[in-house]
Amino acid sequence: MPNRRGFTLIELLVVIAIIAILVGLLLPAVQKVREASAKTKCQHNLKQVALAAHSAHGANNFFPPLCAPNQGTKITTAAQPYNGVNGFTVITFLLPHLEQEKLYQDCLPITYFSENYPSDAILKVLMCPADPAGNLGRGLYDGIGGPKRWGTSNYAANFFAFGNPSLTTDAAAVQGANNLSSGFPDGASNTLMFTEKYANCTNLNDTTKVYTVLWADATSAWRPAFCLNNVNRTWDNPANSSCAIFQVRPNWLTECDTSRAQSGHSGGIAVALVDGSVRMVNASISPTTWANVANPRDGLTIGSDW
Repeated sequence: MPNRRGFTLIELLVVIAIIAILVGLLLPAVQKVREASAKTKCQHNLKQVALAAHSAHGANNFFPPLCAPNQGTKITTAAQPYNGVNGFTVITFLLPHLEQEKLYQDCLPITYFSENYPSDAILKVLMCPADPAGNLGRGLYDGIGGPKRWGTSNYAANFFAFGNPSLTTDAAAVQGANNLSSGFPDGASNTLMFTEKYANCTNLNDTTKVYTVLWADATSAWRPAFCLNNVNRTWDNPANSSCAIFQVRPNWLTECDTSRAQSGHSGGIAVALVDGSVRMVNASISPTTWANVANPRDGLTIGSDW
């Protein structure tokens, strides 16, 4: 029998080079597919959250408040059924409308500081696969005794849509109760309702601290909210009356500004509007236009870049 001839070194190198070229050509395409899938998933989740808010409005004739003053304080607004509830956020109130009725009922009778409070629940509808921290659904230690491993949200609520900016104290201003027919004079189709936000984000002034967005916690630094424009996400009218524009793909450890919204997608950010529609907002939008769309009561004309 004749001896079988194997690959020569040169032939083997040629094959490896061809495979490397093919992989190099395929990777960008695969990356684009993954990015498109993540963008679609995030928009779908935003749609579900927006529909849940409208379901809550339909049941109660107004949207839920942004949140309680803090984690251990009851909501004191006269609006029902939210009055007297302890430490909730707008997303906690949306749980029954997100097919999470049992979780909502588990939250109601338990004081916030109880070890049985179900704040560690991970909700897929609140997770965006484009979040760069790679800790989807869980909080990270933030350097100030923070919510490590608590349930997070990649979606945040617009303070101007769910709060009351006419009030000067944070505790009062976050307890809004806005009606769809009267609370948005500039138009529901031109007002931000929810948008994306990194679940874990550094404080630019102290990068040893990572601030977290929690669905179950009204503590100011952890609220699922934007347009409050400071690290602690508190309202100090009128200094922060203009909503700061979002960031696109900042490094979550070194570039992220927790006072703003963030997008993990290239080219823009996914938003849900008060009319329930969902769209991508281009990264080239001006800060002025973004601020005008965020505020439904400023009476200003929205720029052509919207």
